[in-house]
Amino acid sequence: MASPSQVDVSTESENSPEPDYDQAVTGNDDEDVHISGAPAVVTWVDEHNQQMQQLCHSTHDHVTLHVHLDASSNTAFFQLRANVALKGKRDKTHILLSIQPERIRSITVVDGHEHQASAKLGTSTYGLHFKLVRPPALIVPKGDLTPKQKISGLAIDSFRKLVDHTSFDVHLATTTLARDQLLSLCAATSSGRLQSMPKYLDVASLYGGKGGNVIEHVPVTAVTEEPATADAGAQAISPPSYDELGLGPSPSRPSFHQKPRNKRRRASSGSEHPAASNSHKCMSMDVQAICSRMLEHIDHGFNELNTRMGVMEKRLTDLEMSVKSHAQKLEGNIERVKQSSSEQVDELRDELETGLYDVRKETEDIVTARVDDEMYAAQQELRDHVQDEMAEVEERVGRRLQESLSNASLSLDINWNE
Repeated sequence: MASPSQVDVSTESENSPEPDYDQAVTGNDDEDVHISGAPAVVTWVDEHNQQMQQLCHSTHDHVTLHVHLDASSNTAFFQLRANVALKGKRDKTHILLSIQPERIRSITVVDGHEHQASAKLGTSTYGLHFKLVRPPALIVPKGDLTPKQKISGLAIDSFRKLVDHTSFDVHLATTTLARDQLLSLCAATSSGRLQSMPKYLDVASLYGGKGGNVIEHVPVTAVTEEPATADAGAQAISPPSYDELGLGPSPSRPSFHQKPRNKRRRASSGSEHPAASNSHKCMSMDVQAICSRMLEHIDHGFNELNTRMGVMEKRLTDLEMSVKSHAQKLEGNIERVKQSSSEQVDELRDELETGLYDVRKETEDIVTARVDDEMYAAQQELRDHVQDEMAEVEERVGRRLQESLSNASLSLDINWNE
């Protein structure tokens, strides 16, 4: 089995975000086509209920088409890609639907359902109808494929359904590629001369070098026949059941073993023979095995859930004890702080009272000294003033006394008779 084509850039990290959407470009050769990350709406008819199914691109959940055609080497690369959120991975990762040119019978431009696709993509669209010789191959990352969100589960389920189909439509915006280039692409692909591009055949280099798992369609005859000896180098595996993918049972899609059983009934409805009986027994055993695996998976899930719940309860108990211990320590610290604060307040009060007494005493001493100084200065000034006034008075009295004495006359009346 040829290896399915890989993602455009094989060295990208496992959880790398979706690349920017580039418009389709043509190479030097007018017939070369390169479409990288064109938003797409994929539609197909469910074989069981004959109802139209679709997978749509959106702003947060990307569904894109990648096409590369090298006319000079007659090689091509077709791939549908969806980015999904898985529980085992931090960021979104890609699941790939590889459509090798060798598996394509024809590609034609079709009309119909364009209005629905246009509403989803927000622009006018055209449809590419793929008819395949063999169904496409699904490439998924290794490990747990349990989706984080319902939309991711629907994308994985839709890609798994497309693994069983050889006919589906891919709707693209009309701005993705000119119509003449589109018709040239359809003609070149339908001619049957195109081969896969060798550089896109290495699945081991996908997802950051961790490699991916390849899921192929299981033919109807594979249900009743003994498993054939597989090529040691083949990378394809039979599609896992929903419990193996961690998606849970799907009400809208039977398992890969149930579908061949229905077809076998229609083929043998006219007569019963030992081969049909053996086929029914094999299918019954397969269904029982699938149910057994589903029950084992459910039991394992419950056991793991119980284990996790026990671990969570223990962690919660430890956390509660730790919180109580910290609360007690905090209460003790608060009590010690309160006691220490009270002691410090008392000490500060004593220091304040002592300081106030000292300040009051010092203030009184200063005031007394200042008053004494002022009183002494006032007394001294008053004494000086009094002395000056007394001297002036004495001087004035002396002058007047001199004036009076200089003008005075003395008369003596002596009585000699006595």
